[in-house]
Amino acid sequence: CKVGDTVYINGEYQGLYEATVRVFFFGKRGVMMIRTTKCDIPVEELGKTVFLTREEAEKALEERERK
Repeated sequence: CKVGDTVYINGEYQGLYEATVRVFFFGKRGVMMIRTTKCDIPVEELGKTVFLTREEAEKALEERERK
């Protein structure tokens, strides 16, 4: 993931939406936060609620809705 990439976010209220990566915030342990055109994302959310492809995001959303 790099500046300018599109990420796909499974928002609790907005559902699936996309945003563009703008900035990375670093701390003592490396990347801590990703700022996009829509929101700030804790790096721990990659693969949980934030995905690099629409297909991964749609699959995760379907699984969440089944529960």
